[in-house]
Order: sequence, then structure tokens, then C-alpha cells
Amino acid sequence: MAEVVRMPCRWGICGEPKTGKSHWGASTVKKFDGVVMDFAGITQTKPEQRAKAQYWVSDAQYGDAYYSCQSVGLDLTKQYRYIRSWKEFLDAVEYLKKYPTTKENKRIWMIIDDTFMWRFHCAIYVQEQAGHAAIAQDDWTQAGTIMNGIARFLESKFNLMFINQMKDEWVGGASTGKFTPAWYPTNQPYAFDLLTQLTVDKTVQPYVQHMEVIANRWNWSCTDAFISDIINPNPELVMNLCKVPVELR
Repeated sequence: MAEVVRMPCRWGICGEPKTGKSHWGASTVKKFDGVVMDFAGITQTKPEQRAKAQYWVSDAQYGDAYYSCQSVGLDLTKQYRYIRSWKEFLDAVEYLKKYPTTKENKRIWMIIDDTFMWRFHCAIYVQEQAGHAAIAQDDWTQAGTIMNGIARFLESKFNLMFINQMKDEWVGGASTGKFTPAWYPTNQPYAFDLLTQLTVDKTVQPYVQHMEVIANRWNWSCTDAFISDIINPNPELVMNLCKVPVELR
């Protein structure tokens, strides 16, 4: 029997709020098996100017991705992890390393939902280790280094999907009024096999979801076969149109 191919499939998805990013991550797990890592929200508070900054992690029972995972029919005891700290993230990685799957390639999907809060949790961990009163710029830089290292380790074990928010676009010190993807870590898009953006057309009824294919390692954008806009997408359809090898899914 030929050796099973164990290369990773790495996917970066961005989109404005309420365009279906969490639903997309959950749907990928439903179709191809894996786990959604839902990172708890964090708020920074500083009641007085000279006071020490405090970071409050949401004490909600579930995260923002929970209902998307529920609506697509995931096994919430097995395929959903709510992450409240960096330690809980590392514990969840250990859980995934032992995750039972019937997939032939054994590569389950790890969904990072979302990278902004993933980065925030890592920065708090770095700040605490350094003994800083608040997250310093060096802590954010170190967090990026750690996240890059973790991403390289994870891709040796799992298929990865990084769900990213959008941020204001600035040119020459002024806002353009547009949004641009907030990729974290910032250099990760170069490692992704697929880069896509979700939008929703609300000028029609019912609304229509679009997936823009920004880059695709398996289908060069300068060929006639490249598809840049997938209408009402689902994970299997996108992988078929983007020519993702079946053995990597």
C-alpha cells in the first residue's frame, strides 16, 4: 500500500462581521472532520491614567462561534473548544493530537476562530511571562514570533483554517474608508495555500454569499481555469473549483 500523503492544507479566510466566517469554519469541520477553536473575547480596561492595565476575558459559557457550530450539527463535546487562555489553547492542541478520526489521511481540520483574539491571548501570556504591567510593543512582537512557530508545528499535524477579521485601511496617514484583511501573524498569508474573502450581497433577496479567491496555490490566477468568485459556496464546492487535491482535504 502506498504511503498516505500527509501534506497540510492551509487556508486563510477574512471578511467583515456577519458575512459567515464562523459558519464557514464550522461547515468545513462538519464536512471534513476536525475541531473549531473558539477564542474568548478580551477587553482591556484602565480606570485611571496611571493605573495598571487589566485584561478581562469574557466569562460567557460559550464563544461567538458556538451557535454556528451548533447550527451545522457539530458534536459540541468533541468538535468545539472554547479557549480562555494560552494554556487552554495548548491543552486543546494536545487534545487534537489524540483526536479520533476515520479519515484516511488522518489530517483533521483545526479552525482558529479568530486570529485577532488568538494573538491577544498569546500577547497576554508573553506579558505575564515578562512581568510587564501591560502588554508592551515587544510583547506583541514576541507573540507574533510564537504564533509563527506554533503555526509551523500545527501544519505538520493538521489542516489549518485561520479566520481573520478586517481592519480600516490607511494610506499616507489617512483612512481610505475601506477595509483590508487583518492577517495575524502578519506574514502568514505567504504560507497559506488558499486565501479567500467572504462577502454578502444584500441588494438581492434572499441574500447571496460570495467567496472571493485572492490566491490559490493549486490554480494559478493567470490562467483561464482560475475562478475568482464563487457564489453561494460550500467547503466541498470551493475545494473542487480551487482544485484542492482530494487526498489533502
